[in-house]
Amino acid sequence: MKKIAKLFSALCLFFWMVGSTGHLMGQTIQLLPNQGKMQCNIVTNIEGERNIFALTVPETIGNREGMLLNFPETNLVWEGPGEQGVVSTGWTKDSVISYTLELIPGTDYIDAEMSITNLSEERWEDVWSFNCLNPVKATAFQNLEMERTYMSTPEGPKRLSDTRRTIGHRPGIGVYFSEKMELDEEWPFISWFDATSEERTDGDYLVTLSESGNSYMAATSPNTLYLFNNLEFTCIHAAPTFGDIGPGESSSLTTRFYFSEGGLEEFLKRFNQDNKLTSAGQGRSIEDFIYIENEQLKLGIDTSMGGAITYLALKSDKKNLINNFDLGRQVQISFYAYPVPYAPSPEKQPHQKWLHIGWNPIQAGDVAGNGSRILELRQEKESLFVSCIPMHWPLDDVPGECIYESRISLKGNQVLVNAKIINKRPDQTLYRARNNEFPALYTNGTHYKLYSYTGAEPFTGDKLTLIPKRNVKPGEFPWNRFYTTESWAALIDESGSGLGIYSPVTDMFLGGFVGDEGRGGTFDIPTGYISPVGNEILDHNIEFDYSYVLIAGELDQIREQVYAMDDKNRKPNFDFASDRQHWYYEDFSDTGWPPSGGLHLTPKASTASLLGPIRSFRAKENMFLIVKAACQTRSEEMTFMWKRLGDDKFSEDERGAGITLINDGEEHTYRLNLEGVPNWDKLITTIKFKFDHLNTSGDWIRVSNIYFE
Repeated sequence: MKKIAKLFSALCLFFWMVGSTGHLMGQTIQLLPNQGKMQCNIVTNIEGERNIFALTVPETIGNREGMLLNFPETNLVWEGPGEQGVVSTGWTKDSVISYTLELIPGTDYIDAEMSITNLSEERWEDVWSFNCLNPVKATAFQNLEMERTYMSTPEGPKRLSDTRRTIGHRPGIGVYFSEKMELDEEWPFISWFDATSEERTDGDYLVTLSESGNSYMAATSPNTLYLFNNLEFTCIHAAPTFGDIGPGESSSLTTRFYFSEGGLEEFLKRFNQDNKLTSAGQGRSIEDFIYIENEQLKLGIDTSMGGAITYLALKSDKKNLINNFDLGRQVQISFYAYPVPYAPSPEKQPHQKWLHIGWNPIQAGDVAGNGSRILELRQEKESLFVSCIPMHWPLDDVPGECIYESRISLKGNQVLVNAKIINKRPDQTLYRARNNEFPALYTNGTHYKLYSYTGAEPFTGDKLTLIPKRNVKPGEFPWNRFYTTESWAALIDESGSGLGIYSPVTDMFLGGFVGDEGRGGTFDIPTGYISPVGNEILDHNIEFDYSYVLIAGELDQIREQVYAMDDKNRKPNFDFASDRQHWYYEDFSDTGWPPSGGLHLTPKASTASLLGPIRSFRAKENMFLIVKAACQTRSEEMTFMWKRLGDDKFSEDERGAGITLINDGEEHTYRLNLEGVPNWDKLITTIKFKFDHLNTSGDWIRVSNIYFE
């Protein structure tokens, strides 16, 4: 018998999203489990009416040889609903089988995350469970005539009333096997009904429209073995396969049930869009997901999405922290450069919504759902190396002319990451710097409280700052830009636990939250966002990298670990022998990548500036500025300028000091004593050197080092 393609992991499910079509922003779902039974009632409002559905997951578990567990054998104890409405349960049949189940409500759907463990000494082939969705008190969805219930066929959606049903001893039951299966053997449990139709399904859903045709309920699953309906209760069922499970082994997957407004066309559009994003309709393999783990953490990447981090959970609670609503979420590498907008050819134009993004290859994939291609993958128990060709987010199926590399390792409850771009752009224009993410991090809607420290007394245990959610109109920029003087931020749930990120590169962060606070799972719209950001020049041939640390745990624990890893007595020290060190320019250009022996600058205007990264340090611990530079200019001095915490802009009059230049073309060491200089105090956040009266034809400056003592 031809085997069904391997199952999805609980991480991936379908990566099914809540699309714009049929998504009910105001709709909520309530789960009311029936103690002692394999059944949970679902209460939701659709078309202005209160509806109650009964969901039985699983109604039966079996394999190719027969039934392993049936609902009358159980006496379940349900836990929940919890703060997010989640309910959970499980059951063990001694020396045979054990399973766990978690039902997670979304805005207009429910995810059922289920794991099955083989406690026997036999190997089970093609393990399946079937799940029952019954509109017990949702009369608009009861459909005895089957003219409003559809399944997928090779010819398209087909009414069950138009199928050739086999009438068995229970005439209301109809079974439709997947066309992926070769029915050359008996399946005892299924054959007992004597109701298997000669017609086959090529898809993973049964959907019933309401009487008005304006809403639907749907039972869907990955790698469907068979679909069936039962007119005795007007219920619909989808039975996924868990693959083969050997003695002592476990297998997990997630199924989804929809309760949404919209007709058949809207359901199919949503379903097909979700499938395109993850190739779920092609029977995506578990090999797409690579995991590493230690005693405290489990981390997963998706090789069909460029190796972006799609799963991160503490082993103590096993809850994925990472949002995967679309390919623009995850924890991933994302770089920005000019031009804006970016169109590689007249035939390839950016999505209208994303014109402002410009050149932006990202690690996971593009807005159209095309994933980035892996080039190399190396895995050890607690570390990974992955490289990929990223996709341009605003475009459809346009690979970036670059390579991304990611080195990931686990250390306790920390994830240490180094991210790198190797640029190979044919366009050799020397574009100016753009703001970049180091990296982009998206959490689930349950983690909506954004904390950091933005005060003037870093690393003293001073009171943390809760960054407020921005109230914006649709289409407006949703994130806050804030300065963290401790170089970290964290998204936290109601319990005080969550995910933090520490950056040794920059103290300027973007962050915030969109959607319903405190709700939503890994495939839902609600999400928290954090990104350390800074301006970078990305040459056509640059090799540029940065590092960051993810920390999972309690808020106080995250801060404590940042304190342990940060050099709190910061003394800026920049050596430009082979690297720009995160510096950038206003109206200067250099000789491109890589620098050789310093930054060789030529002016493009009579006034030009050299600007440093945003990274705070204490003025009183850095009283002497040293600059090693050579120049041949008309400018008689360079003006050293700075910003303190809270300053919106540079001010030459209030926060500036002149340094006389020696314009002989030889390198000199310039030393500026800042003791007693007005306003050189408190926390300095960034520095700048400004040159006036430059000649754009012939003047040049070479800067080798900038540091403080």
